[in-house]
Amino acid sequence: MTISEAETTALRRANDSILISKIPGRNEKGVFGDIEPGLTVYRKLESRGLVFLTEEDSIELENGEKFEFTPTYEITDEGRKLLKE
Repeated sequence: MTISEAETTALRRANDSILISKIPGRNEKGVFGDIEPGLTVYRKLESRGLVFLTEEDSIELENGEKFEFTPTYEITDEGRKLLKE
């Protein structure tokens, strides 16, 4: 299976887990010309079983407010195997 430069970068970032709030909506170019993968790249990788989006239940704080965790993208074992190739 071949993957693009943006997909490779996304897999590397998901290997360390990446907050969904840190992912741009669209692909962007970084300061040094490197590609910053957008949400569409992560969703494509997710549909291929290479990454997954975490979902955690919110917790209720003592004052009655709810704390919502920010979802993260994490790499799967299949994604790790592909990175090693």
